[in-house]
Amino acid sequence: MLVALLGLLVALLGLLVALLGLLVALLGLLVALLGGLAKMLRLIGNP
Repeated sequence: MLVALLGLLVALLGLLVALLGLLVALLGLLVALLGGLAKMLRLIGNP
């Protein structure tokens, strides 16, 4: 019983960490896209 609860807790923690990792990855992707967009706009604005 106790082992099952500990396993469940570890599984939930792993899921939480995975979700946080996914969120960080999405934020990084968004920042990269915005940076690329800003760079392109600068290139277009200053030929």
